[in-house]
Amino acid sequence: MAHLRSKHTTPVVLSSDNGRLSVQPAAGRRSDAQVRFDPAAMMLTIFRRTRLARAVLTGEVFAFGRRPWAAVTYLRGMRSP
Repeated sequence: MAHLRSKHTTPVVLSSDNGRLSVQPAAGRRSDAQVRFDPAAMMLTIFRRTRLARAVLTGEVFAFGRRPWAAVTYLRGMRSP
């Protein structure tokens, strides 16, 4: 599970089960990784306009927690429409 948080959005938890990604409210749930992000940078990353490595190096996306590398799995699983 990855906990996503921004100062401009409501915190949510992403979890995957049998290859399906689900979004749930972050009400007291324990997660493997916590991700703080700038919404504009996250959207550019999801739509593959900016590399995730660049967003991390510039500080626009920051992951931490027990298994911060798990956040990369969730972010790679997101596909643009």
